[in-house]
Amino acid sequence: MLAAGALAATARGPSLGLIALGPKEFGGGAKVTRQRGLRSPGYEAAFEREVEFATGEVGSSILFFATTTVELARTDATTRADFQSTRGALATTKGRIAAVAVIEAQLRKTLGKSLKAAAMGTIRTPRIGGNALVVPISVTTTTGRIQVVVAYLRVDRVLVTMTTVGAPVAAADLDRLLRLTAKRASAQLTPISVSPPTISGTAQVGRQLVASSGSWANRPTAYGYRWSRCDSTGSSCAPIPGATGATYTVASGDTGSTIRVVVTAQNSAGARSVVSTQSGLVTLPLP
Repeated sequence: MLAAGALAATARGPSLGLIALGPKEFGGGAKVTRQRGLRSPGYEAAFEREVEFATGEVGSSILFFATTTVELARTDATTRADFQSTRGALATTKGRIAAVAVIEAQLRKTLGKSLKAAAMGTIRTPRIGGNALVVPISVTTTTGRIQVVVAYLRVDRVLVTMTTVGAPVAAADLDRLLRLTAKRASAQLTPISVSPPTISGTAQVGRQLVASSGSWANRPTAYGYRWSRCDSTGSSCAPIPGATGATYTVASGDTGSTIRVVVTAQNSAGARSVVSTQSGLVTLPLP
């Protein structure tokens, strides 16, 4: 239901062990007695958790992590439009029927004739990432009911469709997994260093050093610079007060030291910093 023509890649989902709740998160004296990852045919991952309550009752649940599809659009505006289109479609009866039909077709490949019917529940919009939609679907089989949850997540120019199949999943559990996914997607959108910054010029008092920004992926829109004075091996560096431009004029106090520059690249998703190699040993000008 997301944008056609976008670059799509299906990847293994994040470790479901990361969404395991600690005992203090259950309250009422409940405690987790067992939790583990499982291998289940037909699914990318599965996670089982067993909880013992204060009453002595023991409950368990299994979450099947079925698919994660990431779609990369060209701009944030395109991604926003694609997400709004999905939300608009799900706001109509026709769109909801179509969505259920797609899920039924996918499940029939696994469940076969045991699949009887599917119905969509109330759609949630948790505050995660740029936007998120959580679409629950109750599936009736000849042996009982299972729950399918399809989540649509927008983070800057990334669209994620995530599907879970299995026992009912608590909203807090699913939102926790979505937050983790949003965090990872955002991290992949921040500038990534391809080659580190370099320093050109002569390391001599009174001469000027020039920093290159280096080479970056993910289209940085701005760069910041912070020059540091280091020992002769390039270690034990300390920022030089006021030295925050792309150039630095070597001072007399730098004599016998080396110089490094930290370049910070920034875009709408965040910022990342990389340190340059050290300059040569700073010397005094020739008489």
